[in-house]
Amino acid sequence: GTEDLDKVKPRVQETGEIKEPLEISISQDVHDSKNTLTTGVEEIRSVDIINMLLNFEIKEVVVTLMKKSEKKGRPLHELNVLQLGMEAKVKTYDMTAKAYLKKISMQCFDFTDSKGEPLHIINSSNVTDEPLLKMLLTKADSDGPEFKTIHDSTKQRLKVSFASLDLVLHLEALLSFMDFLSSAAPFSEPSSSEKESELKPLVGESRSIAVKAVSSNISQKDVFDLKITAELNAFNVFVCDQKCNIADIKIHGMDASISVKPKQTDVFARLKDIIVMNVDLQSIHKKAVSILGDEVFRFQLTLYPDATEGEAYADMSKVDGKLSFKVGCIQIVYVHKFFMSLLNFLNNFQTAKEALSTATVQAAERAASSMKDLAQKSFRLLMDINLKAPVIIIPQSSVSPNAVIADLGLIRVENKFSLVPMEHYSLPPVIDKMNIELTQLKLSRTILQASLPQNDIEILKPVNMLLSIQRNLAAAWYVQIPGMEIKGKLKPMQNKKIGQTQSSL
Repeated sequence: GTEDLDKVKPRVQETGEIKEPLEISISQDVHDSKNTLTTGVEEIRSVDIINMLLNFEIKEVVVTLMKKSEKKGRPLHELNVLQLGMEAKVKTYDMTAKAYLKKISMQCFDFTDSKGEPLHIINSSNVTDEPLLKMLLTKADSDGPEFKTIHDSTKQRLKVSFASLDLVLHLEALLSFMDFLSSAAPFSEPSSSEKESELKPLVGESRSIAVKAVSSNISQKDVFDLKITAELNAFNVFVCDQKCNIADIKIHGMDASISVKPKQTDVFARLKDIIVMNVDLQSIHKKAVSILGDEVFRFQLTLYPDATEGEAYADMSKVDGKLSFKVGCIQIVYVHKFFMSLLNFLNNFQTAKEALSTATVQAAERAASSMKDLAQKSFRLLMDINLKAPVIIIPQSSVSPNAVIADLGLIRVENKFSLVPMEHYSLPPVIDKMNIELTQLKLSRTILQASLPQNDIEILKPVNMLLSIQRNLAAAWYVQIPGMEIKGKLKPMQNKKIGQTQSSL
């Protein structure tokens, strides 16, 4: 009653606000969305009617890792997540869902930063008020009136944007965290019976996926079954230990996309910039890795399912996929002390390194098996690869401006396909002829000074090399031609006499 309400009001005024850790709001419209509703003010279209609206948000999630010490536990690490939520809207012909993560941080209580506060291992940037992570999923009905206009003929669309995240790789803090995880959840190898039981459902799953992929070809050619776009604004990694700071790594501007049609799949990825800084105060060579150009790499892959089936097999202009890969010029300043400190940092993680090596071997075995299957099916991948090979600068020492420059030049890869005429086979063998051209490889010496222009003295004149590789894509059953034949041509190398100036290095 009103008396109970009056008793509550003073308590609300004393606290100032009421914090709710979890908020869920669901509303549903029970109108017949297939009909147009007419009111006294305006006419409501059926496509604008919201059948269900869902708002979900967790204000804060705190996970604290405790270690038993004497009679009570003490905190080791604390993970803090702020404002994790989702907004979903269901209409007659489409559905949209937005998920967001405002901020994330993780601190270690065993170690402190320069200000004497607990060390932050993970911390999201506070430059803008934008959420750290945003995801938008849209599903549209192809029969809807706005499918071609608003939804761009796309059945499913997923957008992911990542703002900025700072990561501190502190050696002792990471080892402490790994030691806690290993003691909390000891690793055990699965028995042979468990491995067999795990493999059995995978076979069924792969068959069901294959069936779905074939059935999706029924849709129209101009309809996108799926579009995925992802953007990464900035990712900063600081490498250090309890004694000194080692490196500062900054990655900026990475984006990727995938679009799937019944007869075509496009994959795109790009990285704009990466910088690895040597934070040793005594070293005069600060930029260990940097980019000389607009972007680090640009990757484009287009796959055409069933493009070489039937009569199209004999048409060499038809391919199963096209690959375009361009890499900008990466400048590497090799300071032995800096790279050895990075190597020593990584050598401390023996357990992780062993797990990584095991995963690498398994991945290599799967890749070899996949390549074997592709060779049996004569998979044709048309390649256009342009690589600006790295420029490696090797200083005499971390405090010396004298250096040797190894410019690895330009690498270009192109290929084309041809048929081997065969009368007794319905599907003749396919030959892949690939040319790998390496140009402008040279060696020189210089003096690195920021205030003066860099004058290079050639030690080795530019070298050009051409490799011709011929692959038999039907080597599994056609053995008259070698599976791979490699021919190389290297022009004579000439070194340049530099006389007495050579002794200065």
